[in-house]
Amino acid sequence: MDGEKTKKPIWKKWWFWGIVIIVLIAWGSSGDKKDQETKQTNTQQPASQQQAKQAPPAEQVVTVSPEQIAKDYKANEVAADNKYKGKLVQVSGEVDKIGKDITDTMYVVIKGDSSNFTDVQCFFNKDKADQLAQLQKGQSLTIKGKCNGLMMNVLIKDCEIIK
Repeated sequence: MDGEKTKKPIWKKWWFWGIVIIVLIAWGSSGDKKDQETKQTNTQQPASQQQAKQAPPAEQVVTVSPEQIAKDYKANEVAADNKYKGKLVQVSGEVDKIGKDITDTMYVVIKGDSSNFTDVQCFFNKDKADQLAQLQKGQSLTIKGKCNGLMMNVLIKDCEIIK
């Protein structure tokens, strides 16, 4: 037994206590956030007063032709993102295609800038399937949704048909 080492219990190893300290710090800091949230909710005004003060302003809709938005994106994508991305846009034009992408999301393509092969692709939620089933290629349409930038086509998400 002269050359044999005895094995230390895990709680006598330095790395064990390092892990314990890290876990305790993480656990303690998450408790602080909950306490702060509780204090904030306790000091807030009744919900009816809050809603009256915080009624969100109606989001402004940018009305643009499909040709113009496509040209803007082809001319300068950064400037076009500043102008359209994340904003509600309304486009009116002729339906070029009605389909589904690889994630089974329904879309309508409106003819845009044919010289640059850039169209406006409008994506719809599943609850709009009946409306999209009634559409035909070549039909005139007005669609409103949030611009999501350029990726081959100008992408507009969460669309609804206006007329």
